[in-house]
Amino acid sequence: MGKKLNTRLYVGTGANAALFDGNRVYFDAAFSNAVDDGDALKLSNFGENIGILRDGNMISVERRAEIVNNDTIFYALGQLKQQDYQLEFTAENLASPILTAYLEDAFLNSSTVIDLNAVNNITFTVTADPASRAANRFRLVFKQLGPVPVMFSSISAIRQDKNVLVSWKVANEINITQYEVEHSSNGRNFSLLGTKAARGNGSGITLQYNLLDVQPFAGDNFYRVRSVGFGTDSKYSEIVKVNMAEDASMITVYPNPVKDGNIGLNLNNLPKGDYDLNLYGVNGQLVIRQRINHPGGSQRLLIPVGMGYAKGVYTLEMIGQVKGDKRYFKIILE
Repeated sequence: MGKKLNTRLYVGTGANAALFDGNRVYFDAAFSNAVDDGDALKLSNFGENIGILRDGNMISVERRAEIVNNDTIFYALGQLKQQDYQLEFTAENLASPILTAYLEDAFLNSSTVIDLNAVNNITFTVTADPASRAANRFRLVFKQLGPVPVMFSSISAIRQDKNVLVSWKVANEINITQYEVEHSSNGRNFSLLGTKAARGNGSGITLQYNLLDVQPFAGDNFYRVRSVGFGTDSKYSEIVKVNMAEDASMITVYPNPVKDGNIGLNLNNLPKGDYDLNLYGVNGQLVIRQRINHPGGSQRLLIPVGMGYAKGVYTLEMIGQVKGDKRYFKIILE
């Protein structure tokens, strides 16, 4: 199954559209971008037509090398009349999270994204303006986007008897080789605790990793995870904290004031179970209600509140469903 792009020219639009001409491009590392015996030259016809212009040659079937950034297909239109037309683009095996195609229209000075996963129908009109029927009106430009940085969707450190289980979830794991779990007793000076090899290579997939610390400090333990990619790419997760003392349960809100529409809640050494979170506005009215399932130990949560609420002092109520204990926090929204 090779990589290819089919382009068809229809006269008219919708149900009345009639196919008049088309061309095809194959992509493979074994092909050359030079015009050679692997390409089929286009023969002239008496009606509307569309070819590919390459090195002064008109081509109907082209074989070219793998797509690179800014790779461009230059279309050549011919014998258009003053009426509506439709271009149809169908890609096969070209879809990639880092590849996007744009159809550029020189007459309208516009750029339209071409979905490499679907059939694309683009209508255009030839008017009395000679520029609307120009042979070089359209070209297709490929853009290779840089990989989306890996995103840490969560990180937690759970106390398990005398050990600490560090867990993290990631999305957009592209070009990541491994993860380094770092450990600290003060939250400032970190050292390497261990590594985990990355096992995915794609966007749209959420992966979870775990690493067990069998020798945590007697008091505070801070953990963070660093992603290591090809080259010098790297990114750090949030820092989570566990205290190995017998009674060190603690809840903090950070940052406070909240400026980005998300309340950061640090849970430290809390028992496993469900907790209800109720956010009350400046007038005492309940504005947000949410239940969280805490796995036990330490975890950092982001509670989205959005940016549409009035600035001021809010009250966050946290109710444990196991023991029924309540805690209250003052939240400042800016």
